Amino acid sequence: MEHDHVKRAKLMKLRAEHNDGQMAERKYYYSKRKQAVDSSSEYLSLIVDGMDQAKTALPHFVGRTAKAVTSADKVSSHITGVIAHGQNRFKTFLDLCQYPHDSNLTLNILLFVLKEISRMMDNKLPPILYLQADNCWRENKNKYIISFCELLVHLQIFREVHLSFLVVGHTHKDIDAAFSKISEKLRTKDAETLPTLLKIIPDVSEIKFLYNIRDWLIPVINNFKQHTDPLHYRFKRDTQADVVNIYQKKTQDKPWVKLTFGAFSYDNKGKPILPKGVPQLVQPSFERKINTKRLNSCISSWNCLFRDQIQQTSKIWWTNFVKYLEKMETSALFRSKEISETANWILPKLPKLNRYEEPNTSDQQIPNELIQMVQDERRQNEVLS
Repeated sequence: MEHDHVKRAKLMKLRAEHNDGQMAERKYYYSKRKQAVDSSSEYLSLIVDGMDQAKTALPHFVGRTAKAVTSADKVSSHITGVIAHGQNRFKTFLDLCQYPHDSNLTLNILLFVLKEISRMMDNKLPPILYLQADNCWRENKNKYIISFCELLVHLQIFREVHLSFLVVGHTHKDIDAAFSKISEKLRTKDAETLPTLLKIIPDVSEIKFLYNIRDWLIPVINNFKQHTDPLHYRFKRDTQADVVNIYQKKTQDKPWVKLTFGAFSYDNKGKPILPKGVPQLVQPSFERKINTKRLNSCISSWNCLFRDQIQQTSKIWWTNFVKYLEKMETSALFRSKEISETANWILPKLPKLNRYEEPNTSDQQIPNELIQMVQDERRQNEVLS
């Protein structure tokens, strides 16, 4: 019994240390978010995350079902959300899982958002980017995301980029709250087809194309390891030496450690060797998630649940959608035309830095109101646990 008591005390101590650590990381995130709100011309704070796919599967019916309708037969859709804190903007992107949810998805969405923010700011971007992402190696915490952040500084789109992650297993409250508003709408509204779902989701863009930025980067980036350990990266241009320095730190309370290497090498003239040209487009594949033959048979089962039984608009939409999917899978020419007509390589069109004065980019002292916010949040977490 005494042994169990000692073991329990150790576990409780470890849990308390873990909670204190993740709360400190959350405060750090809040402090950067506040900087962007207070000085939106100097700081751009973005958070990117994905929503639970099960909540937006199609068709979506409220308050009615049939035995023949199963969740396995529904078409999966995936929503990625981005909050731009200084601009008070929640932007969403929807795909039908025709593309892998990896670093290419994250990087293309980042470019889409930077384009929109620059348009909102009269073709300008703040010199410092704070990018907060989910601590997932497949989509965010990998060498391609890290390399691209460095590339944004090399190309003088930003003077400085901070890439941060929360502790594994902990989510970001602000973007979760934004996703919950979508879930709340879906509790009372049908989404029988993709167009009706798009009307429910706020400020949404349907992903029609993705560039293969990952493979575009591979030939020129260095091979580095153990990059999944730190929670924070910082990429900053040294204007005198004309190089980009990379710093990392395991947690927010640790000092920045300058790395002796970067993602990109330099030639004998001291110029960085960067990727050139335009990346190839990723080829979409609906077959990974959608069985068109099975989907065709499901339409008849769903038809009794569609609200428009006279003109049968939903049934007609699904029938045409299946034909579209079949053509996308069987005709390479049609597929190529569909994605190339809408494709737009954004990176070289983003505005470059103006000659700003160097702002103070040292880690800011966390304001008292943010400390109080996290303390309140922590008390709520303890109640829930």
